[in-house]
Amino acid sequence: MKWLVQQSNSFVLVDRGAVLQMGMTERALNDTCEMRNTSKLHKGQIVAADYAINPSIIFSNSDTGGVGAALFALSSDGAGWLGLLAGGLKFVEASTMLTLSDNRSSVQLASAEGSAKIQITVYLAVHLGAL
Repeated sequence: MKWLVQQSNSFVLVDRGAVLQMGMTERALNDTCEMRNTSKLHKGQIVAADYAINPSIIFSNSDTGGVGAALFALSSDGAGWLGLLAGGLKFVEASTMLTLSDNRSSVQLASAEGSAKIQITVYLAVHLGAL
């Protein structure tokens, strides 16, 4: 999402995460007069964010159902072999929402919802050989 907004050249993106924290650390160092006099860290250089995108998880479940089965076989042709075949399916679901808000008015301008469901398949085959 961030990449798409940046590639549109319609917005200037600001980072309020780790990059802002690193910048604040640099400003704190500058305030202690430990930086060179030629450093260009001054008040009023941080750009205000006009809009904010807020991601939220609506629903997340790592076990929304499943099914399992097993098959046990013993040879009847006199070879005397034994085998086991088992399998299972597990389903995982999640639903999320992105909300675009105007920071000046706190009005939500748009929202989008997305969901995903994945299936995890497990197989187990055991051949126990001749009896």
